[in-house]
Amino acid sequence: MKTHRDHVIRTFEALAYLAKRFDPDGIGLFFTNHREEGHGRDRDKLVQLLKKVDFSGQCSMDIMLTSILEQSSESRLSTRIRRAVGIKKWRVSSYVLTNGIWNNPYDSGAGDIPQLIKRTVERMDGRAKLGTQFIQFGSDPIGIE
Repeated sequence: MKTHRDHVIRTFEALAYLAKRFDPDGIGLFFTNHREEGHGRDRDKLVQLLKKVDFSGQCSMDIMLTSILEQSSESRLSTRIRRAVGIKKWRVSSYVLTNGIWNNPYDSGAGDIPQLIKRTVERMDGRAKLGTQFIQFGSDPIGIE
């Protein structure tokens, strides 16, 4: 991902611009190889956090996606509070910016991802909607696979 750093940042800036207009909850920013997380509506602060990330090394995409999707499948507000403030549905859109190379170079780790998403959708009640989009950078044959 290191070679795609500038493209990743520009892509995030564009996505953050759109999210700021359409998502009152703001953006949650998570990384597979960086402990710090970001959340909010201030695009500039989130971009600064993204610029601090070291884009090198390998990652375990399934572990990070499991964590993010589990958080997303649970309402941040209790059912009682959601009813009181009139929240009938909530939507979660996840954008995974990746080169497609996960775990080791010969194991994409993608085999478990569809099952993970399916399990997450099954746990969400009918009032929740989940969208997951993978945005690939580069054309590495292993990443494309």
